[in-house]
Amino acid sequence: MKLDSVVIAPQKGAVNTSPPGCILILNKDKPEEREGKVQFIYAEDQTLRESEVQMFEELSNQNKLTDEGVEYLAETFLTGREEDHHSRLVDLEEIEENDWNLNVPRYVNTTKPEEPIDVSAKLRELDRLAQERQKTDAELQEYMEVLEYR
Repeated sequence: MKLDSVVIAPQKGAVNTSPPGCILILNKDKPEEREGKVQFIYAEDQTLRESEVQMFEELSNQNKLTDEGVEYLAETFLTGREEDHHSRLVDLEEIEENDWNLNVPRYVNTTKPEEPIDVSAKLRELDRLAQERQKTDAELQEYMEVLEYR
């Protein structure tokens, strides 16, 4: 029996469990082209970034894999498909270098991309806020004079 794949399923996949599920797929008849490799599949993103497949839908107290998500996961596993931020075939040597750690994010980049910052818009907002502060400071000074605190 050989480890074929490690799959991280969406969190809240079962009632009253919030952590993501982990599925280890063992195979006694592993295909020759996958010998010496383990496939890591990350299915925690609601929509995959590259293929835009919707993996699951959020329900009130748990998440449910979509039919499209189940088919895509099965196809990814069966074909050994690699997809950025979703799946990767990893040589056993790399896993050994990582002290046999099977944590999926170690092998599949799961980092969320940062939102781009519109610097010009932020500077305009700062200017607007500075003007608003000047106006508020002037009003405060007027109140202080009326109340004879200045």
